[in-house]
Amino acid sequence: MSNNSFTEIELKEGEKIYFSSDNHLGAPNHAESLVREKRFVDWLDSIKDDAKVIFLLGDLFDFWFEYKKVVPKGFVRSLGKLAELTDSGIKIYFFVGNHDLWMNGYFQEELNIPVFHKPQNFSIAGKKMLIGHGDGLGPGDKGFKRMKKVFTNSLCKFMFTPKMGEKFDKKTGVIISTFLFGLFMASPFNLRIFGLFPENGDPLLLGTYLIFTTECCLVLYSVKDLC
Repeated sequence: MSNNSFTEIELKEGEKIYFSSDNHLGAPNHAESLVREKRFVDWLDSIKDDAKVIFLLGDLFDFWFEYKKVVPKGFVRSLGKLAELTDSGIKIYFFVGNHDLWMNGYFQEELNIPVFHKPQNFSIAGKKMLIGHGDGLGPGDKGFKRMKKVFTNSLCKFMFTPKMGEKFDKKTGVIISTFLFGLFMASPFNLRIFGLFPENGDPLLLGTYLIFTTECCLVLYSVKDLC
């Protein structure tokens, strides 16, 4: 779907559109989250008879990270109910938030729910709407925008693979990933400090930089396949 096109949604008499956002399932602990999850599932069950489309606008989970063959445990009530609704013909759209932006195909393949990482245009009963999760949109919020680039970087995503998770909690993993990302991207400058990278004007500079950049891209590409 392009940014200039609109997905048309027509409503017949009695059909409704529903929106839900920021459930943050999993927080602050399992017991309290379970209470909210049951309420969310009850709500989904209560709207299934007249829902034409349901928009889930991000942060359904307080933390969600998809590995290549594994997804976070838990949330079976919510996932099962969403699958039931899509199987019955109700259309559900999911927009990632800043807590569950590491979606990588599970919702599409298992639940038949399209996942969007950017706001999208919809025309609902003739009314045009721009729908998405709000964090990082518009001017300002530069801190989050910088962190989002780090969190979505292939190398940093690799640091959240199971081997990383076995040794570090989420907060420590974020700190380590951010540090390694900065170190990796600043490697040419760091190498120059130790005299291991050609200086400006050196005839070897261009060739060395091209080789380094190519190798970096290959590493990132390979890492992406592992995530």
